[in-house]
Amino acid sequence: MIDRLCSTLIKYHRIYLGVFGLVALYLTSLHSYLLFHGLAEIFTIAVAASIFFVAWNARQLYDNPYLLLLGIACLFVGCISAVHTLAYKGMGVFQGYGTNLSIQLWVIDRGLLGVTFLIAPLLVGKKLRADLVMALYTIVAIMLLDSIFIWNIFPVCYIDKQGGGSLTLFKIIAEYVIIAMLLTGLLLLWKKRAGFDPKVFKYLAATIITFAVAEIFFTLYESVYDTTNLIGHLLAIISFYFLYRAMVETALEKPYSLLFRELKQREEELRAAQKMQEQMTEFLVHDLRSPLTSVISGIETLRSWKKKEFDETDRQLLDDAMASSNWLMTLTNALLDASRLESGRMPVQPDMHQAGELVEAALEQVSLWARGIRVNLQAQIASESICVYADRALTVRILVNLLSNAIKYSPTDSTVSIKVKTFGGTVSFSVNDQGPGIAKVLADKIFSEFITAESRNAGVGLGLHFCKLAVVAQGGRIWLDSEIGIGTTITFSLPAEPPKA
Repeated sequence: MIDRLCSTLIKYHRIYLGVFGLVALYLTSLHSYLLFHGLAEIFTIAVAASIFFVAWNARQLYDNPYLLLLGIACLFVGCISAVHTLAYKGMGVFQGYGTNLSIQLWVIDRGLLGVTFLIAPLLVGKKLRADLVMALYTIVAIMLLDSIFIWNIFPVCYIDKQGGGSLTLFKIIAEYVIIAMLLTGLLLLWKKRAGFDPKVFKYLAATIITFAVAEIFFTLYESVYDTTNLIGHLLAIISFYFLYRAMVETALEKPYSLLFRELKQREEELRAAQKMQEQMTEFLVHDLRSPLTSVISGIETLRSWKKKEFDETDRQLLDDAMASSNWLMTLTNALLDASRLESGRMPVQPDMHQAGELVEAALEQVSLWARGIRVNLQAQIASESICVYADRALTVRILVNLLSNAIKYSPTDSTVSIKVKTFGGTVSFSVNDQGPGIAKVLADKIFSEFITAESRNAGVGLGLHFCKLAVVAQGGRIWLDSEIGIGTTITFSLPAEPPKA
């Protein structure tokens, strides 16, 4: 029984403390309404100040302009509330103004808050310059205060009478306009609720609703000391408590939910865009491969005809067409497979293979092109017994890409060599050319997507990017050594045997 009572008290301690605080505040009104009013306003001023300080100091982190605008507005709401408290009937701070002054300040204060709740939802998703907003609120607040204290043009809100007083029509209409702005702001906030943490949204909605209900009571009182005025102030305290929970306490308890919610949404949008890009890449590659396959089949058919039907020039043209078509097919496959490797959707099936057999398969695919542009190919394998634990098709494609790049950048009558050796439980494959070399500033980025070495034959920069992804997917690593004017060596290593269980 006692344990259950204690757990209930702990679970609902905020409600119990809130009710106790409101009752205690009400009891102070029985002793002195000025004391009650002063304590109520001090609470709202303190909350407004804390909201401003949190919003202003975290303005560089706020992705949500709604919360930033509301935080800045709270500074001016709190300042005007302080002047309203000092001007309240019976305080005796402003001589010669009467009760009307405090009511005018109240209308300005709540009007500023109502406009803020109305405008703030319209700014969600947009950039907000805090310095400009601060300047604008400063100008508006000064002009409104000047309309009361200097120009004396602000409409009368309360008429003092012997034994009491009454609200003017302007004051009543102004309160209903404020209520309309609050409810419209609530509707706009509901439409933009996806941009807020659910807990923050609920507290903001509760804030606006209790503010609106409080304003209804502020249209009913005749004396600034009567019961409806008191109820209105109690509701205003509750509304500021909800605002505190939304912007101060939640910001400290769950900063990522409040400050970075929009960032999370952008991250999700980016993932969706990446998925769409992957799908578009697959569609594009599929549409390219079909006609390319037909072209390659047609060339192979022509080349299979009797030699006597073609002269040397015809055969050279067919060889060049076949080499170019195969190269284009290689690029097309690299584009698709790079996308699949990045997203982890390409299966890698490693097994034990002879390294020499992989090298021979790769050399066979590029030998025709190399002969056509007079580049010599050379293979140096430390031992025919060297085996590597790798995905055969993927590794052959890595070698074909590296050899193709080396051939492409090699001068006529130069040599492209491939060396295979074992080292520390790995097998390394090194492809060397005698080309122009790669500058150091570019060598650090050469394995990135769409980065190519400067050359008249430079491609789209997918080959080496694919190679890196394919090597890493097999548990290996790849690196580059190059000297300007001497040549480039690209080496990758793969496991020599399966990993132990």
